[in-house]
Amino acid sequence: MSAQKGHSADGSLMAEGPALREACTEAARAIAAVGSQIELALRESELPVTQLSAGVARVVAASNALRAKPGMESDPDLATVRDFLHGAVEQMQFYDRMSQHLGHVYQYMMAIASRLGDLAEDPSFDGTPDIARTNWEELRSRFYARLLTEPQRQLFDMMLPPDTGMTARMRQRAEPGSIELF
Repeated sequence: MSAQKGHSADGSLMAEGPALREACTEAARAIAAVGSQIELALRESELPVTQLSAGVARVVAASNALRAKPGMESDPDLATVRDFLHGAVEQMQFYDRMSQHLGHVYQYMMAIASRLGDLAEDPSFDGTPDIARTNWEELRSRFYARLLTEPQRQLFDMMLPPDTGMTARMRQRAEPGSIELF
């Protein structure tokens, strides 16, 4: 099968055959490379955050010990320190939530990269939308279920709407035997 390139109705570059497989492979590699950066950042932040948590716990213990001393239970400076500690704990909770979210983003990206890699290696894949769209909505649904906040869900819906997600866009843009390259 020869590699053919053309333009879709919207002017985007289209490919089929070996060029399509190569495009899927390259897209999978690019997504995996970006995903690995997220994974690395999360891993590199674990030790410093653990050390920060331990430091905050030591300061809490020290402030509790000071508060237990006669006359210190109402010390305004000690109350200020406790307020600062409370704020620090809240910020660490934000970090934990962000780490969970980035972990979910990483898993979704890796699932997409894996799916593209599978398509590139599938000898029956000829670029037809029916084959290409398999599992995209399932991937979208799994990721959507793991989003933690309403703003995250709204942003995801705006970028990849549930009723017009990957499958609908592929149906609209792709002609049989072709897929959009980016």
